[in-house]
Amino acid sequence: MTLDLVLVAVGVLGLVVASLSEKLRRLPVSEPLMAVGLGVVLGPAVTDLMSLPPLTEDHASLHEGTRILLAVSVMAVALRYPFRDVRRRLRPVAILLLVAMPAMAIISAGLGWLVLGLPLTTAALLGRRSPRPTLSWPRAS
Repeated sequence: MTLDLVLVAVGVLGLVVASLSEKLRRLPVSEPLMAVGLGVVLGPAVTDLMSLPPLTEDHASLHEGTRILLAVSVMAVALRYPFRDVRRRLRPVAILLLVAMPAMAIISAGLGWLVLGLPLTTAALLGRRSPRPTLSWPRAS
């Protein structure tokens, strides 16, 4: 139930930020600060609608939280760009996905194998989990 409430809160916050983005940019409050405020209001300090267990007790909520964070960051980057620019940027994105990401994984795995002395399968897992280019897309002007 708690995870459902967190997802609803994040979704509502996303809708509010998306629908009122022009007005919110004029305010001295950033989106992360709004999220912290929403967390304080929903948390045990104010309304006690959401009381999350400590991270040392429940690792599943931390895992789900990181998945949600990754999805939101990818969505934020994707929504930042006008659709008309997508065709212009198709080639750099294709190079990033088809060349740079596999090269980064292979280099990370190779360094893990050579430098750290990891077994080949563990080094391959390390290379697979190398940083993703979520925010490496060029900024829209």
